[in-house]
Amino acid sequence: MGQSSLLLLLLLLLQQLKYSHVTAESLYSCTSSSVHSSSSSKNQQHYKQQQQQQQRQQQRQQQQQLQQQQQQQQQQQQQQQQQQQQQQQQQQQQQQQQQQQQQQQQQQQQQQQQQQQQQQQQQQQAHGEEQRAPDVGLYAESFGFSLQQSFGAAVQRRAFSFPRGTLRKVTPAQQQQQQQQQQQQQQQNKHQQQQQQQQQQPQAT
Repeated sequence: MGQSSLLLLLLLLLQQLKYSHVTAESLYSCTSSSVHSSSSSKNQQHYKQQQQQQQRQQQRQQQQQLQQQQQQQQQQQQQQQQQQQQQQQQQQQQQQQQQQQQQQQQQQQQQQQQQQQQQQQQQQQAHGEEQRAPDVGLYAESFGFSLQQSFGAAVQRRAFSFPRGTLRKVTPAQQQQQQQQQQQQQQQNKHQQQQQQQQQQPQAT
């Protein structure tokens, strides 16, 4: 009986040893797998964090680029506005110069007209009489004949200047000069009207 009990004890011990070995291996495998899984998860988290940081940096760079583009566009717009303002100023200066030239021309024309009027007044004052049509020359000639007959050869046959209120002869040269002056005045009046119309047109536009 003693030998058989010893054998049983040995068998039990062997079984326990086998069981303990199996459990140790399983525990080791479990712990190693858990350690591996935890390290892999940490690696994944770290990789994700790096990706997120890179994405954020890219977004920041894109925003900076957009801001730079907007600033460039604003600068271009400002330059265009400045150019437009300069062009407008140049146009205004040109218009002012044109107006000054037109005013000078008008002043010159007015001076010419005044001079012509003064010349006409001087001529009229020199004659001191009203003008009459060419047929008055016949009267002056007949009157000259009567004077020649009365006073002799000292009075030559010519047209006389009479006091105001009487008749006098108008020579063809004087008529031609008067017609030329009238034509010049008409042309100057037309020229002034055209200039005034040209001045009014750009102001209306």
